[in-house]
Amino acid sequence: MKKSSHWRKVLIPSFIFTLITNLIYVSPSNAVPNEWIIVGSGWGHGVGYSQYGALGQALDGRSWQDILNHYYPGSVLADAPVDKQITVGLSQDKLAVFVRLDKSTDDAQLEMSIDGNPVGIISPGVIIRIESNGSSVVTSGGDDGRSESRGSGKKISFRISSGSGVINTNSGNPDSNPSSLLNSPGHRYKYGTLNVVYGGDNDGRADLYTSLTMRLVDQYLLGIGEMSSAWPKAALVSQVVASRSYGLGKINEGLKGNCGCHVSNNSTDQVYVGASKESSNWNDAVSSANTNSGQPAILTFNGKVITAYFASSTGGRTMSTKDAWGGNVLWSQS
Repeated sequence: MKKSSHWRKVLIPSFIFTLITNLIYVSPSNAVPNEWIIVGSGWGHGVGYSQYGALGQALDGRSWQDILNHYYPGSVLADAPVDKQITVGLSQDKLAVFVRLDKSTDDAQLEMSIDGNPVGIISPGVIIRIESNGSSVVTSGGDDGRSESRGSGKKISFRISSGSGVINTNSGNPDSNPSSLLNSPGHRYKYGTLNVVYGGDNDGRADLYTSLTMRLVDQYLLGIGEMSSAWPKAALVSQVVASRSYGLGKINEGLKGNCGCHVSNNSTDQVYVGASKESSNWNDAVSSANTNSGQPAILTFNGKVITAYFASSTGGRTMSTKDAWGGNVLWSQS
């Protein structure tokens, strides 16, 4: 009995040891390999400048000039023409457009014109309604913007003529609630002239096109929403120069027929959000994106501005324009 009992005491621990050893044993087929192959991708077309790549380089201490030289090899900084105006498409194919001046100062006023003729000054808070009926029919006042007739025409324009404020505009259908649309976030603009153009009928329904025209080198850039304003200054300034160059390149291509604009306000071109983008960091980046002469900077190649393509990320390696879209652009190589 004692022998038998002693044998059982030894056997049980031995069995447990054998079981644990078998559980942690790794067969050669499951051994850790000597190398890994990771397959992935970036976000966007991958051509030109990588925004997250710019962030990484800025965190590593590289200057905004270094970042641009990395992504646009052979490009040269040059002074931008300061008088260029860019037109940004805000909405197309709409049946109704609503406009309101939101004031920042008590003397803010909104000037309205129809087909180039001034028709009056609009006070802050007054809702302007523009609908289509063979042309653009304009009314104003009341919660629905229908209290008073303001005339009709093919092109209705608005600009802040005095004081400080933002042009608030949104679009929808004739039965939309304009107050709800205008009180929603976004769609507020501090600079330039807002144009609502009658574009003809589409399947028996009239179309309205809304755009904003402003100075390229600073007013447009202040509303570009392509990069977090919390990122390092070197990344922000490099984005400003790329966006300014892209905008000028699109101006040189002329107005697009489908919107009467040089660029859209979305990622088809570059995201433009207007007044909501402005902050001390971003505004400082716009004012700092200059050449050594102190003028707003653009990127050029062989003396001509480049349409500086950029994307969110590239998966570690950019694509050339030849691989992405065809054609061989020397400043945009993989």
